[in-house]
Amino acid sequence: ITWVNLELNLIQASKPDIVFTVCPDMLEVLKLKQIPCYILPYAFSPQSHFPCSQNVVYANMITFIGCAYPEVVCSRPFHYRTKSISNLITPLIQTGKRIDFWGDTRHKDVFHQCFNCDIPDEWSHGRCSYEKTNEIYNSCFINIVPQNHNYHLTKRTFEILGAGGFILTYDTSEIKKIFTPQKELVVSSSTKQTLELVDYYENNPEAYSEIRKNALIASQNHTYKQRADFIISKFDL
Repeated sequence: ITWVNLELNLIQASKPDIVFTVCPDMLEVLKLKQIPCYILPYAFSPQSHFPCSQNVVYANMITFIGCAYPEVVCSRPFHYRTKSISNLITPLIQTGKRIDFWGDTRHKDVFHQCFNCDIPDEWSHGRCSYEKTNEIYNSCFINIVPQNHNYHLTKRTFEILGAGGFILTYDTSEIKKIFTPQKELVVSSSTKQTLELVDYYENNPEAYSEIRKNALIASQNHTYKQRADFIISKFDL
């Protein structure tokens, strides 16, 4: 819904037969305007994200790959991304647990200014190519995945599961709707729970392996082919 006016201008100019959106709020706007529309969640491609030989360079790492979004995180304390980071990442940093960051170079500033946490230079790796993400997702110990909204999941969520990676993410209603928490991925709703979960899976390798196995199975219901099949099914061909 962030770009509702811009998107409506495009829709009204292009006059598509059907509009697909990840956003339930946008869906209601479109319905009020009597524009045919459906929810279409993000997905992943098995050609780009798949289980691979693990790279020992990333073994045992707790990683975060993503943008810093200071314009959101530093100005909107109740935004889901801000709450995700506050509950998933800051307690680990504050207790001395290393997190390896990939993404833009603003992470250090955001964590210093907004969360009173300092990220050592050696934890920050800068940008990485999209092609490299699969190897990191699959090889690292835990992928930390903030969520941006309560009503849909980030594309990265599906890609990490498709890579066979282990996800620690924020507890939202959409997570519970699409996946089974603590079975296919792990969710936390507090700083205390985050620390407990990381400690548990560090000391219970069988339970950890079971999550990763279930993650890969669950991801197979969320490929771009299946999304394309859904789109085609809504056309009267």
